[in-house]
Amino acid sequence: MFVYPSFNTIQIQFSWGLLKPDDLANFTAGGFMTADQYKQLTGTDYKAPEAAK
Repeated sequence: MFVYPSFNTIQIQFSWGLLKPDDLANFTAGGFMTADQYKQLTGTDYKAPEAAK
């Protein structure tokens, strides 16, 4: 079983440059962090991916 990191860990790794905004978008899309947390870290609004047609 894979355990996703906590928001605090994500925040630290993002500040160190280990995670990119695309990584954070994946965590947000997967429900492991909120859109508000995404905006807090990136400074931009989270845009949910469009459903495949």
